[in-house]
Amino acid sequence: MKLLEGMAGQDTAITKMLSDSTGPDIDPEDVERAQRLKRIRGSRGYRSATAFAETHGLNKVTYHHHENGRRRLGVESARLYATILQISVEELLYGGALQPKVRIPIIGTLVDGGRVQAMPVPAPHGPDAPPLYPDHRNGDIAIAAPAPRRRRSAMPTLRSGPAVEQPDFSAMRVIVVADMSMYPAYRQGDMLFFRAMTPQRTLDKRLHGVECVVMLTDGRILVRTVTIQIDGKATLIGYSTPPIFDAEITEAARVEWCKRAGPAER
Repeated sequence: MKLLEGMAGQDTAITKMLSDSTGPDIDPEDVERAQRLKRIRGSRGYRSATAFAETHGLNKVTYHHHENGRRRLGVESARLYATILQISVEELLYGGALQPKVRIPIIGTLVDGGRVQAMPVPAPHGPDAPPLYPDHRNGDIAIAAPAPRRRRSAMPTLRSGPAVEQPDFSAMRVIVVADMSMYPAYRQGDMLFFRAMTPQRTLDKRLHGVECVVMLTDGRILVRTVTIQIDGKATLIGYSTPPIFDAEITEAARVEWCKRAGPAER
């Protein structure tokens, strides 16, 4: 009897220890992910968490904790479960795609400290051929707008400010940085997004002090910061390159966004 009472006391202590290790505050986002994982697992015909883990050689304790919300479901585990369940990581973590991907044309590459070189027409190749540049094939890329992460409950409460609108990528063009001549502002593999250039018979004052893609009267296309002069011409400021004074701009568009290259893309 004393032995049984001692074992019962150990079980109570272990249960309390596990309960305390999770903390008193449970993140609602983690609960949602756990419930979503359980629901999708059941919809795929697995009658229990144990059956699912055993079928795919998963650690049963770890998977049970992910499904009951005792352990936070991270990206790596979510990617593994999503592959097994044949869904996207976004669907598992957030309940659906964050934003549909759109195809964006690449119009050129950025070289020599800010000169835009026209994009060569790629030879036809199959879907398994390596891309000309990271993230795109046949002169365009697929991209989804970055979605803001939701704050975890453990983070301090911050007062919300004005809303930030996400860019409309469907109307944009892309220039791929092809060398390191503009370092540290831009690195090889970075992508600059901008809308179609508009004619500039009289320079738009809103371009003053703004980094833009500009076309000059001699046909050159550059990425430069525009400073409008008193005479209506422009001084173009670049990176690691001398400024161009008295430039006559025929078309221009502001650089809207830069997608930084990851380590594998450089």
